[in-house]
Amino acid sequence: MLEPNRRTLLSAALLVLSLLIASLVLAMDQDGDTDTDVDDIDIILAALNTPASGATDPRDLDSDGTITILDARLAVLDCTRPLCVTGNNPPTITGPGNQTILEDGTTGALAVTVGDPDIGADPNTLVLSATSSDQALIPNGNLTVGGTGTARTVTATPVANASGGPVTITLVVDDGAAADNTAMTTFDVTVTPVNDAPTINAISDPAAIPADSPQQSVNMSGISAGPNESQTISITATSSNTGLIPNPSVTYTSPNTSGFLQYTPVAGQSGTAVVTVTVMDNGGTANGGVDTTVETFTVEVTAVVSTVSFANDVYPLFSACTACHGASATSCSSFGGQNLSGNVASVYAELVTEASCTTTASGNRTDTTTPADSLILLKPTASVAHGGGQRAGWSVDNCAATPNSNYCLTLRWIQAGVPNN
Repeated sequence: MLEPNRRTLLSAALLVLSLLIASLVLAMDQDGDTDTDVDDIDIILAALNTPASGATDPRDLDSDGTITILDARLAVLDCTRPLCVTGNNPPTITGPGNQTILEDGTTGALAVTVGDPDIGADPNTLVLSATSSDQALIPNGNLTVGGTGTARTVTATPVANASGGPVTITLVVDDGAAADNTAMTTFDVTVTPVNDAPTINAISDPAAIPADSPQQSVNMSGISAGPNESQTISITATSSNTGLIPNPSVTYTSPNTSGFLQYTPVAGQSGTAVVTVTVMDNGGTANGGVDTTVETFTVEVTAVVSTVSFANDVYPLFSACTACHGASATSCSSFGGQNLSGNVASVYAELVTEASCTTTASGNRTDTTTPADSLILLKPTASVAHGGGQRAGWSVDNCAATPNSNYCLTLRWIQAGVPNN
C-alpha cells in the first residue's frame, strides 16, 4: 500500500497528465470538431513541407518551424477514433435551471442552446424533444419545444388545479446520425399550490310567499373546497332586510356537498330581501389564492290582500270625522257638506248614493272611473285643499307594500266598485 504522501503525489501527477492529454487533443484538432481524425491529418498533409505560419501554427505539432510528415505522424498517434476514421460528433445542449411556478401557471418559454460541432453541420436540422418524469402533473403533451437554429425553447405547463413535484424534465437533442447522435440535459419543475375558490351551485329565487308564512327552507348543493382541494368549509347567510327576513340559519357539515338554509318572515311584513350566502374554506389567499365564493337569491313576501268591507274597513275611517262632518253639515256645495255622524247605511249614502251631494265643485267624492281622484282620498291626504288638513294616518301610500293602510283600503274599496258590504 502506498504511503499517504506518495498517493497524493501520484494523484497530482495523474491530474497533470490528463490535462496534458486534453491539451494535446485540442492541439491535434485542426478543424475544431473536438476530435482528431483523418480530417485533421489531411489538413496537415495539405501543407506538407511548407514553413509554419508562426510559433502557434496548429499544424506544426513538433514546433520545428516546418510542416512535415512528422507532424502528420504525431496526429495519427493521437487519433481519437479507431483507425482515424471520420465519425459523427455528438450534438451539444445547455438547458435551463430548476424552476418553481404557481399552480395553474406555466414556466413560459425557457431558453435552450443546442449545437453540432461537426464541420458544416446545420443546427436547424437538430431535433429537440422533451419528456416528463410525472405524467399526472406535467404530461408530455404539456411540454412544448420551439425556436430555430441553436436558440431553442421549452415550455412546461402543469395540468389545471394540480401541484407538487419536483418533476424532472429531460431534454434530448438529436442530430440524426447513426451513432453518437444525441445529447441530454435535465431540469426540475416544482409547482407550488394555490388555493382554488370553493364552489356552490347557483341558488334560484324561491317562489313568492304570502305574509305570515311559516318557516321556509332553501337547499344548497354543489358545495366543495374547489377542484383537488380538501380544506374545511364554513357557510354563513345574511339578509339585506332583517325587518322582513331575519338572517337565515345554516345547516351544513364540512365536507358535505349539500346543506340547507331556513328563515321565517317577520309577522305582518311584506316586501323583498336579498339573502347572501358566503362559502369559505380555510385554504387562505397566499399566492393569489381565493377562499370565498358568494351566491345570492331574493325572497319576496307578498301582502295578504283581503276583500275590503265597507262596514268593517271603510266606515270606521270616516265615522271618526264628525267634528267637521257632523249632523249640522248639510250643505252640498262642498265636501264639507257631508254628514258622517250617522250609521253605516247613512254614511254610505253620503259617500256614494246621495246624488245631490256626491258630486261637488271640487270633484267626485267617490270616482269609480278614476278611483285615485276620489275626494275621500284627496282631502284627508291633503292632496287638494282640505279645511282639516292632512289627517293622521293618511298619506298617498304604495299599496303594493302597505295594502291595508287607510288610503289603500279606501282605494281598493272604490276600485272594487264601492260595494255596500
